[in-house]
Amino acid sequence: MSLIVDMLKKLKTKRGNHPVPPNLKVEKRNNKKLIILSTVVIVLVIFGIGGYYYLENMPQSNLLYSQENLREQPEPDIRHPVAQQKERKQEETIEDKKEDIVGELDIIPPVSVKTEKKELPPLDKVLAKIENTEDEKESKDQPDTTDTMETQTPTKFSAYLSLAEKYLDEGNLEKSLEYYKKAYSINPSEDILNNILVLLVDTGNIKNINKYLQKTKNTEIISSVIIRLIDSERFYLAKDLIDKYIGSDPRGVISYTYGYYLETTGNISEAAFYYEKAYSRNPSDPYFAYSYGRILEIKGNYKKAYKIYKKILNLNCNDESLLDIVKSRLYLLEANEDLL
Repeated sequence: MSLIVDMLKKLKTKRGNHPVPPNLKVEKRNNKKLIILSTVVIVLVIFGIGGYYYLENMPQSNLLYSQENLREQPEPDIRHPVAQQKERKQEETIEDKKEDIVGELDIIPPVSVKTEKKELPPLDKVLAKIENTEDEKESKDQPDTTDTMETQTPTKFSAYLSLAEKYLDEGNLEKSLEYYKKAYSINPSEDILNNILVLLVDTGNIKNINKYLQKTKNTEIISSVIIRLIDSERFYLAKDLIDKYIGSDPRGVISYTYGYYLETTGNISEAAFYYEKAYSRNPSDPYFAYSYGRILEIKGNYKKAYKIYKKILNLNCNDESLLDIVKSRLYLLEANEDLL
């Protein structure tokens, strides 16, 4: 028995003295992994070669078609189903209308439209047409045209005035006078009357001046006409009008005009008398004051002229050019102190 036990111990010890080297066991495991990895690589290479040949032999048009389809894929619609349904209905309605329009266009031939820019007719022609229309209405003895006339009258007046100013700017004085007369027949204002009288002088229609002067008592208008006659050297008619209106001259306007007439014709002494008369009646008028001061300076009365000029600077005068002249005269007089 002991012999058997001893034998068994020796066997156990013998196995323990000669174990299996661990490096041999690892080699066996690595061999299995290497085989699996090699198999996977071979399969991938085969698939890669097969895919390459497939792509090489595949038609390009199909490939492009598939790419375009990928690009044109719509984004997913995440809106409410009711909104999606409404939009689908609207799209269907639009498509139906498009089909109807296309169908109509196929039936109806195209029409070429020519657009031409039409110029507005001249204002005087339009007025002539209005006047002819009014004459026709009057000849037909219509029962009531009051409303029509009331609406047309302001329009006609504005048109006449616009034409008068237009022709005046163009230098067509005859036409301007014609339309000022028509405007005056609708609205007899003093401003229009003054323009008519001035144009009568400028166009040489002297015989009609008295006719229009009878329509006013405004000495400012009468004075402007007389001065226009003096400037155009129609002295005889200017003197006749001065003699006619000099008696009714409370504000000194005609006296000033007479002084201007006398100075222009070379009668300085009498001109000074009438300038002084105008200034004494209206000393707040800067033009009367300047005319009187200037005629005093011409006559050599520098001291009195200087005082008149100084007063003008204290008057309510908006004429900058007149004020500049007055200041220049004062400067020259002050530079010559011995004259004062």
